[in-house]
Amino acid sequence: LYPLQVARSDGWLYSYATLQPFLRWRYALSIGVPSLLKVICGNNGRVYVTLVQYNTIYALSAELGTLIWQVKVGPLGEASSTVTVDSSG
Repeated sequence: LYPLQVARSDGWLYSYATLQPFLRWRYALSIGVPSLLKVICGNNGRVYVTLVQYNTIYALSAELGTLIWQVKVGPLGEASSTVTVDSSG
């Protein structure tokens, strides 16, 4: 399964399976999706979402789409908004 995450401007983040395209899960971000949003998949079963405009990082379960944690950081700029994932995830 090779998931693909798609954020829509209405505030929903979707995860699709790409081998047999179907919706795996969706997650409602607490706000509408801003113009600067970054999504990265870790190798630890998590999807990380950075909302630069709101200085917030989310960690979601890549399998279920459930919130693991959410943290306010920043202020974030475009250059500092990408989550770095190391070998442990």
